[in-house]
Amino acid sequence: MARNAIIVLADSLNRHFLPLYGNDWVKAPNIERLAARGATFTRHYTGSAPCMPSRRELWTGCFEFPWRPWGSCEVFDEHVGALCAQRGAASHLVTDHYHYWERGGANYLEQFDGADFIRGHENDYFVSDPSIDVAALPEDVRSRGRGHARHLRNCTRLGREEDYWSPQVFATAGQWLDRNHAHGPFLLAVECFDPHEPFNVPPPYDTMYGPHVAGETYWPLYGRADRYSPEVLARIRQYYAGKLTMVDAWLGRLLDRLDRHELWDETVVILTTDHGHFLGEHNLLGKPTAYPWQTLFHIPLVIAAPGVPAGVRRDAVSTHVDVYATLLDALGLERSRPGHGRSLLPVARGEARSVRECTVMGYWGEAVGCTDGRWKLHQAPVPGNRPLHAYGCDLVTAPFMKQVPITAEVSAGNHMPHAGRPVLRQPAVSRWTEARPTNMDGGPSLLFDLESDPGEERDLLAARPDEVRRLRGLLRRQFEEIGAPAEQFRRLGLDG
Repeated sequence: MARNAIIVLADSLNRHFLPLYGNDWVKAPNIERLAARGATFTRHYTGSAPCMPSRRELWTGCFEFPWRPWGSCEVFDEHVGALCAQRGAASHLVTDHYHYWERGGANYLEQFDGADFIRGHENDYFVSDPSIDVAALPEDVRSRGRGHARHLRNCTRLGREEDYWSPQVFATAGQWLDRNHAHGPFLLAVECFDPHEPFNVPPPYDTMYGPHVAGETYWPLYGRADRYSPEVLARIRQYYAGKLTMVDAWLGRLLDRLDRHELWDETVVILTTDHGHFLGEHNLLGKPTAYPWQTLFHIPLVIAAPGVPAGVRRDAVSTHVDVYATLLDALGLERSRPGHGRSLLPVARGEARSVRECTVMGYWGEAVGCTDGRWKLHQAPVPGNRPLHAYGCDLVTAPFMKQVPITAEVSAGNHMPHAGRPVLRQPAVSRWTEARPTNMDGGPSLLFDLESDPGEERDLLAARPDEVRRLRGLLRRQFEEIGAPAEQFRRLGLDG
């Protein structure tokens, strides 16, 4: 039986860049090394995107996107760190994910017993020195980094590979294990922002997959991929692959610690991500919000644990709230109220074939995905994308929600069954929908056969009305099961 749990979260870790899932040109031997000890899940999905919604599901075990777009840990959430404290298990987070320190990311860190925060990734408000003349940097350096002054100032603290952010995260986590490996039970959460953009890496990773080219960038703009030449787009993918390989190399040092301290027989080790990242698929870059594409939502999951056969693959449908439930199962923790997740340990061990018939996913206020692992429905909103509200006790910290006037109707009620208390309901407008009204204002629903079309290229909505009806029924039942707001049924045309 397990005594401890270690979860490794690598941000924006694309499943299709991993040899574990069939990639034939990116090097990630340590992720394969971990998978050789346990179970690789082939139909795992994030429920809510992007960064903080996914983390709320991982740390609190409840779906996020039916209720709000992005926000802090709520007072009623049953955070895994708080549950560890009730049982007397130590919990620690090592992270460079700076959104925890911004508006909309509060109250997550302090529910662990402790946290190490590695500063400086992306646009973290870290280096402010006015003595640094960003304009004096070479133009090719500024253009590769989009010219973001804060990011470029932060990069002045980088030198050796060890100075980069994910190496610091894994090194710090390894030091924590060195000090505390014999003092379980414990939960160690290791969370690196890499390989999230910007994709800047030191040698040898910067040219590991190809040489520098004129006009290249390691921080591409979101939107259409064909704004870049084929050569520059190839370099973007190579930079991403280099960063992934660097993450993998430093993950290996953490796995070495588990070998050295003989922790495998008493520790559940989980590797996953929050979401993927478009790098040219569908001619897109970044994290487009309108539809729940496989590139973003179909993500890697590896579970190594006592009793799990080595090197097995599991095709059970699973989602991020199930990872939370798995952590609770591994550590013997119990919630006081029902959550949305189901432990995956029985599936990993081969004691059960599945824990759910299907799962749902999406961005708040956009199309909603539902898949049974074979078929996938993108259910689009009705014209007008109304009604639409945000729910919770801390709505003012939702930076990805366009706030309505303060005089608009705000009410309190039992809108979240898992909250166990009244919460606020605030009329809202999706920032993305208003900015690009043609995206989701009555846009089409889509249907894909993932078995024959894993890249979601051929819409079968008109050709397979039987599957459309079945998946809409599954989506309705999933929303009913989690107690999603009634307006979601109306907004998505599921109430007829």
